[in-house]
Amino acid sequence: MNSHRQLTPSARDVLTIAGFGGFYDHVPPPAADIFGYGPRVPLLVISPYAIPGNISHTVYEFSSLLKFAEERFRLDPLTDRDTRANDLLDSFDFTQNPLPPLIPDQRACPAAAGPVLAREIEDPDDVE
Repeated sequence: MNSHRQLTPSARDVLTIAGFGGFYDHVPPPAADIFGYGPRVPLLVISPYAIPGNISHTVYEFSSLLKFAEERFRLDPLTDRDTRANDLLDSFDFTQNPLPPLIPDQRACPAAAGPVLAREIEDPDDVE
């Protein structure tokens, strides 16, 4: 997200990761179809209409983002996969007053204070 972008009260941002980064997941994904769901990945819902503190235990997949838009804006599904997917509506309350933005304090990275110089040591015993 761009920090200079002005968010409208209707903004909905969903942050997910398109891959699992090679990390092992001890929970096998449920069977879906011939393609399967693949490994679990994090999903964060950021919205003034997100249910505060909500942790959803619904099984989502990448098609769930599409299903959410289709349900919310009354669009026809594009594929069989998004037709069967769960939407994200259980993470939102569109009847609540919009939550105020949560803008964390800016912090400086200590490593950014100056360049980190590395030097090659030809002889490990020759360290000053």
